[in-house]
Amino acid sequence: MKHIKTLIITVFIAVFISACSNPALPNVSEDKAKKAIMEHSPDAIITECIYHSDSDMYEIEFSTELNIYTGMVNASTGNVESVVLKEEITTEDNTVFESGETEEEAFIPMDTALTIALSDSKVTGSVVLVKNDLNRNSKTYTCIFRAGNKEFTYIINAVTGEVISSETELDY
Repeated sequence: MKHIKTLIITVFIAVFISACSNPALPNVSEDKAKKAIMEHSPDAIITECIYHSDSDMYEIEFSTELNIYTGMVNASTGNVESVVLKEEITTEDNTVFESGETEEEAFIPMDTALTIALSDSKVTGSVVLVKNDLNRNSKTYTCIFRAGNKEFTYIINAVTGEVISSETELDY
């Protein structure tokens, strides 16, 4: 009887320690969290995804044509809990343009700039960063992506879609 009590207590302690030492893994995969953001904002380009175990949430940074957002996805349910505007792109005179249009010109969408860069590189890569520089004189998109052991950086003209520059570096 004494041995059974000792065994039960030992098993209970082992289970308790095991449960406390292994942080809970999310029920929803990173890919499913990204998919939830894409369903919420179909033209989104996801630039970063971080899992926060303390809150059981994915923090996903993404951009659309002229705005950068942070979305929070519940890692247990896969529901988009919030989307907050992180950065609103403005021009030098602080005019915010809707749909990427100014009085003189219309900008190509950010995802089109990325498509141009990927097409020019002739590789399929994973996107590291796509940002717009429309609030500067340059009116460009910067696209950075990786394929294999190489990192590609492209500067695309936001009005014409022309490749202004491209650079390839070995990524160790």
